[in-house]
Amino acid sequence: MLVALGCGPLVALATEYLGRKLAAGSLVDVTAVASCAQAAAEASFHAVPLAAEGASSQSPDVLLEQPDELALNDSTLAFLVGRERAPAQPELLRAQRLREMACSVVLLLPQAALLPALTGPVPVLLEAEYWEEGAEGLDDAFIGDAELWRRPMSGFADPLGGDRPYISPEGHALVDLVFEDGLMLAGQPASAAEVAAEIEATPGVLAHGLGVGVELTCAIVAVPGSTMPQVLFPSA
Repeated sequence: MLVALGCGPLVALATEYLGRKLAAGSLVDVTAVASCAQAAAEASFHAVPLAAEGASSQSPDVLLEQPDELALNDSTLAFLVGRERAPAQPELLRAQRLREMACSVVLLLPQAALLPALTGPVPVLLEAEYWEEGAEGLDDAFIGDAELWRRPMSGFADPLGGDRPYISPEGHALVDLVFEDGLMLAGQPASAAEVAAEIEATPGVLAHGLGVGVELTCAIVAVPGSTMPQVLFPSA
């Protein structure tokens, strides 16, 4: 199997488990592909073999991803990733491609991430050459609904990203759509799918943190004080 690994402490625990099973010989022929440098480091530390760089075009059998939020009241179980900026900024484009390619998507999340609806902020990756035009387009599309903040290299800064705004290794910019009262569009509450469509229609957008229209296998929820997780299926 080819297992795609997302970022987050619960995925790190799953990676550790895979490493133990592989070392014991109870699992064999499992290879991983990482959605970010952090996940790759976790796999290496736990001796989970990583696929060769040329294997990146192969479809993973399963993707393990830890969302920041999961909307229970959305019929598609929409989710949000990429909000966290430590220990490293999210690699939204790579994560999105793996999600689209994976045969099965399993979400691992803490109970606190279960919400009636997504609240944001929503991270958006903008193409290097056109990021200013893209930022202006997003600002116009969500005027009155959300503020546009550029990510700094680390920590928090002013809306322009402070003295050191984040630039990805490819030169792309990362901004956040910050909603005050949940996802909004044209002054009205909006679904994750509506917000995602508006973001994707903006020139210069490469990827964003909204997971919509994803055929989830299940979501596994870590319940505080319990050794048994809660399992949610897309039909839940």
